[in-house]
Amino acid sequence: MIDFSQFKQELPDFILMPEDMYVEAYINIDMKKGLIKESAAGNKYLKLMLRIADNPNNYSAIFHNLMLTGKGADYGKSQIRRLLEIIHSAGPNNMESYNINANTTEELAQRLVELIDKQFISIKVGFEKARGEWKDKNTVKKFISPLDEEYVIYKAALQDSQPSISKTDVVSQSSGEHEVEIPDFA
Repeated sequence: MIDFSQFKQELPDFILMPEDMYVEAYINIDMKKGLIKESAAGNKYLKLMLRIADNPNNYSAIFHNLMLTGKGADYGKSQIRRLLEIIHSAGPNNMESYNINANTTEELAQRLVELIDKQFISIKVGFEKARGEWKDKNTVKKFISPLDEEYVIYKAALQDSQPSISKTDVVSQSSGEHEVEIPDFA
């Protein structure tokens, strides 16, 4: 017999990462209740869960809304550009990788799932103070592109450290729905 009366109902507090910390993260696009989410103002976005791969301090994940329409859409498009640089080597020598064949927001969202879901990326962590009922939280300050000078510095430092959770561990902890080939960061 298991006595469940001893278990707390509260979720544990998450350990927040310091602002401007660089981390490797694994993208999970939230497709529960539909792929495209809509804000109260009618802006459409994809909800990303970025699971932290190098996790010595038991950090969990950062949730990020990738804006597709409305307020924040231009910023969202700049983030998509950076994700294409990170994942698909878009850049001055590969300009065609910046192009996504989509005529509607729905087509764009579907193509983004194909292009970025279940991929590893580098991010610079931001921090947002508590507002209303929401607690302090980590945010994405910047997706770190290989075209950024800080990317080279970060990757050199990363090679000198040993992550406590492997990329394979992060994949197995996520949804578990897909077989994923993990790219090498070398």
